[in-house]
Order: sequence, then C-alpha cells, then structure tokens
Amino acid sequence: MFADDVRLAYTTVRSYRWVASRWPKKRRQAGISHTIHQVLASVPDEQERVEAVTNPPPGARPVPGMA
Repeated sequence: MFADDVRLAYTTVRSYRWVASRWPKKRRQAGISHTIHQVLASVPDEQERVEAVTNPPPGARPVPGMA
C-alpha cells in the first residue's frame, strides 16, 4: 500500500527498505550516495561492510553536495 501511496513500484520500495535494513542510521555515511550503500549492502559481514564504506578506495570521488 505504501508503494502505491508514494507512486513507486513495489520492488523499488522493497529494495530501498532492504538497503536501509543493512545500513542502520548510525552506520550510514554522509557524503556517500545511496547507490554506494546499495552496492555495499550485499557484503554479508557487517564489519567488512562498514570498513568498506568508511575507508573508500583511493581516488573515490565524493558526491557533490553531500559532504
């Protein structure tokens, strides 16, 4: 019903919810896009996932306007 209310596909809302469940608010990183959080959400080990987002690879570009 929520997907209908916000006029998004059910699968989109389900995907957003899954990513959010893998990244509790205290673990989300300002300046890192939702897309990067989504990609890293598939890393099964939480510690490895958090390490990957808090220490981006050299040359990784920040998202404009999100720093």
